[in-house]
Amino acid sequence: MNKWNTLRVAMYGACLGLLYAAFLEIGLGAQVDMYGRAGGGLIGGTIVGGILGLLISGFRNLFVRPFS
Repeated sequence: MNKWNTLRVAMYGACLGLLYAAFLEIGLGAQVDMYGRAGGGLIGGTIVGGILGLLISGFRNLFVRPFS
């Protein structure tokens, strides 16, 4: 079993985080604040998604690969 490409998994996680944050911020139930901004969580969602992708890839490479 090959190791996962860590950068690729982090990028996929970042994309999923961005999509999720965009759905929450720009979706039908989104509330625009008093300054007219809607989308402040997009950067945070992208960063969190990337970090989760890195964690998943690291744990998978650390624990699954030696036992296969």
